[in-house]
Amino acid sequence: CIKKDKSIRAITIEGSGSSFCSGDDMKSMGPEGVKFLPLEDGSQMPHHKLVRLIREIEKPVIALIHGYCIGAGFDIALACDFRLAAEDLRIG
Repeated sequence: CIKKDKSIRAITIEGSGSSFCSGDDMKSMGPEGVKFLPLEDGSQMPHHKLVRLIREIEKPVIALIHGYCIGAGFDIALACDFRLAAEDLRIG
């Protein structure tokens, strides 16, 4: 468990490939598109559970942002305690 492991002093989050995160998977939301209805845990979008988890971690969380950081990716980056941006960052 990250919370109890004293050897873990900080956590970094970064995207693989050419972007940090380009948002939620819209296809997984069905043919009707985005619906802002509460999910089982009370959130409205699939990434909200991750955002809540990041905010609850009692260790510093650092977003290493490069390429595109849009939609859900922007929410995830903002949930982190610190954000380091690469020169190629495109945010929105």
